[in-house]
Amino acid sequence: MLVQKVSFKKLYITIVCVEIFAAFTINLFTEENYLLFVIYLSDAMFNIGSNVTLFPTVTTSVFGVDAGKAIYPFVYQCLAAASLFETFLFMYLDDKNSKEDIFKTIFIIFGSLAVIGLIVAIFFKENWDWTEANIKYNQMIEKKIALKKRLIEA
Repeated sequence: MLVQKVSFKKLYITIVCVEIFAAFTINLFTEENYLLFVIYLSDAMFNIGSNVTLFPTVTTSVFGVDAGKAIYPFVYQCLAAASLFETFLFMYLDDKNSKEDIFKTIFIIFGSLAVIGLIVAIFFKENWDWTEANIKYNQMIEKKIALKKRLIEA
């Protein structure tokens, strides 16, 4: 797996830089060239897919095995919420602008969010020591199991 050979931070920064370049230059090069437009759009979608496939590994490595499994569903739900937001944004822009302006606006927003992602990635700390937190988490789970056993026995 690539994340095991290259750090998540380097890989994510590379992906985000490609996203930023594509988002802010798509309107410059693709006006007359349909093939280049398809390449740019495919690149943007492949980069989004790359981000989605990285997140399970990252949540596990950053938050530990136990907490990472509990946190990843929240991260995945954020992706669904972002998709819904994009749909509503598109509907809002559709009422106000032409199709060409909508396309340009969506890519400007996409590129701006990628810039924010790049800033976060630069300051992101990859390796955390979650040993103590995992011990407390396991103790909390054990207490809940013991409480359920007592309630069943009573």
